[in-house]
Amino acid sequence: PKGIASWLAKYDVGSLDPSFKSEEPPNSNNGAVKVIVASTFEALVTGSKADVLIEFYAPWCGHCKKFAPVMEKVGHKFASNDAVVIAKMDATANDVLDKRFMVKAYPTLYFYQAKTDKVILYDGDRSEMHLIGFVMKHSGKTVSHKEDL
Repeated sequence: PKGIASWLAKYDVGSLDPSFKSEEPPNSNNGAVKVIVASTFEALVTGSKADVLIEFYAPWCGHCKKFAPVMEKVGHKFASNDAVVIAKMDATANDVLDKRFMVKAYPTLYFYQAKTDKVILYDGDRSEMHLIGFVMKHSGKTVSHKEDL
């Protein structure tokens, strides 16, 4: 096949671009919950200076659909805080390339602590109050309006 020689040459020297499943990044990502895709994961999560609470979900998952409004509320609480990002990634349409984020069920939530490069699995109550408390505990940051807790 055409191009095989150049592909083999790149393979031999280890210069092939990695191949992974990724949706296209959204044209606009201004919502309270940022959309992450595989190709933007490093830049927006592990390469970011902000702490990130990320939900790995499946669009067909009933628990995920029920949980989406809670994530939106949490996103709005931290919207004015540039040091904290609330995000989501469709794990059925995007490969999770960083092996520290193990997704075995939906939804799966992790907190990425930027200053320590630490990944923390969230396994607590999926209520708005508990998620906000978890983010505040691990980030040291507060919500937009403390009285809204």
